[in-house]
Amino acid sequence: MATLTGTQQAAGASIEDGSYEVLITEVVVEDGQYGPQIKTRLRVTKGQDGEGEEFNAWFTLYQNKTTGAIEPIRVGSKTGDLFSAALYGGEPFPEGADLDTDDLIQKCIRILYGERTTKNGQKKRDVLTIKAAKKRTPEPEPVAAAAPARTVRQRLTDEDDDLADA
Repeated sequence: MATLTGTQQAAGASIEDGSYEVLITEVVVEDGQYGPQIKTRLRVTKGQDGEGEEFNAWFTLYQNKTTGAIEPIRVGSKTGDLFSAALYGGEPFPEGADLDTDDLIQKCIRILYGERTTKNGQKKRDVLTIKAAKKRTPEPEPVAAAAPARTVRQRLTDEDDDLADA
């Protein structure tokens, strides 16, 4: 969606405080109350408390106050940690890397979720830290078993039956 050369908040989450592996299911760049931001939809992955729980988290895109241009994402910012964890296994991304939000979709990350205090003293439940997941992509969904393949002899026998019926 957006090619890019971090404060966020979680909404809709009813999970307990703790560490979770989550799948990034949607990513949208939008203008928010405090400027441009990345809105992500996160889903708690299988085998954990809160499995299947979905919630939104926003990540700040810093904007140059003079030009209005979006600044390059900084290594070490929460937004930088999002890209680092999802795309580079937790390693810092290369300087000048083209970071595309579409590349985040269907990637897993590990988050610490809990309460934080905002600059103005309010308590807010939020994604506190982001790390690389043990598995960077989700387990594939089980596929229904396909019908067994017919042998050449079975196909020929079926064709002979069709010819006899004609």
